[in-house]
Amino acid sequence: MMSNDEELDVNHTPVELSEEELDGISGGISIFLSGSTFEKRDIFSTHRNSSRRRGRGSNSTFGASQTFSSAFQFIGLGFNSAEDVMKVLSGLARLFGR
Repeated sequence: MMSNDEELDVNHTPVELSEEELDGISGGISIFLSGSTFEKRDIFSTHRNSSRRRGRGSNSTFGASQTFSSAFQFIGLGFNSAEDVMKVLSGLARLFGR
């Protein structure tokens, strides 16, 4: 327990910090990653009609193409330089095996 001589004189007046001071006390970085993919496959169908009476026939072919798309988003806050960003991206590339 503190005696009266050791008590702190606390001023409860709000103090506004500069951007530099806020960066110093907040520390760290914030990273947000998101991604999505979409895939569509090829489908082909062939149909043959034949007429035995007339000796004629016809072929019909239908096809659809595959579509694949992806989107990725990277948001980073708290970086001090482009070099910091590159270090994080390099680490993520190692994490995902690229």
